[in-house]
Amino acid sequence: MNPVEVGNRIKARRIALYKTVDDVCEQAGVSRSTWYRYEKGEIENISTKTMSNIAKVLNADPIDLLGIAEDEFTRKPSVPAEPAPALSERDIDAIVRRVIGYRAQNPDNVETRPVSPGLAPDVEKETAPDYDGAATAAMELLSIHEITETPINPLPIMLSYPGVRVMPYTRMASEAGMDREDFIPLFGTNQDAATFHCAGIGGVKYVVVYNMRLPYEIIWRAIARELGHVVLGHDGVTRSNAVRREEALCFAHHLICPRPILQLIKESKTPLTMNVLANTTGCSEECVDQMRLIPGAAVAPELNRKIKSQFARGISEYLRFHAAAPRRDASPLLDFGSYMDNYKE
Repeated sequence: MNPVEVGNRIKARRIALYKTVDDVCEQAGVSRSTWYRYEKGEIENISTKTMSNIAKVLNADPIDLLGIAEDEFTRKPSVPAEPAPALSERDIDAIVRRVIGYRAQNPDNVETRPVSPGLAPDVEKETAPDYDGAATAAMELLSIHEITETPINPLPIMLSYPGVRVMPYTRMASEAGMDREDFIPLFGTNQDAATFHCAGIGGVKYVVVYNMRLPYEIIWRAIARELGHVVLGHDGVTRSNAVRREEALCFAHHLICPRPILQLIKESKTPLTMNVLANTTGCSEECVDQMRLIPGAAVAPELNRKIKSQFARGISEYLRFHAAAPRRDASPLLDFGSYMDNYKE
């Protein structure tokens, strides 16, 4: 990553919006002097959280501000990170034509769509969702990427995977020569994000598209779900739509709202209200509603302890602030259903 080029893109975007540094720095949670240093390229390593805040304030895609989707900024050395090949016009055309054909044959299938000819949407012999495996996979990613801050942005993790192309709906529609409003319905009811298993078209295994016009909390939750499809190896064929959906949702919630964080809050004696959850994880009431439907997964106690240790400092700092805040938290206490079942340290 070239910090000067990133700074130039940040500055150009700010100017294009007719905003001053004073207009944006406070919203992004950085000082005026720090913002100027970003724009001058004087700060080489911008944290994932800060980069996401800057992008949100500038109504931009972090990928565009960084310049290259597979930038080294988004990776950890312990994760394989060979950039996915760029898709040619011919590749994009092949993917879109197969998606259109698949959508015509399977209008109700809204998860991980295969785009290879002859692949069936479901399998005859089905197995139950592997909730334990999905939850463990999410927790292992938090460990591998050494994530310590919340809310957890899954986009950099997604970008670390070889053979995966990630782009907004608008960009893929443009590359396919289609109007965005005509393009999005191809993805069925999941119009926040979608994943296509490409079976090697253009050397790419998965194409993930997302709706960058939604609030970032919704985008991150949607990308976490699609990341579940990638990490769990869903190909749109070997597992049924229902099983893939359940596993991906389980993965997503254990990634963005890991149970060790909830345990930290519980042990602090801080009432676990919607306000506390939103401020510590970025989760919404919709997230909680979905978590209640997820059976308690069995994850190795040592992995739970490790993740708990990673987040302990940040969560403790927030809880001290929450306790000292001169206001009453009137939001209701949360019920997570069976989500915390089988949690052991």
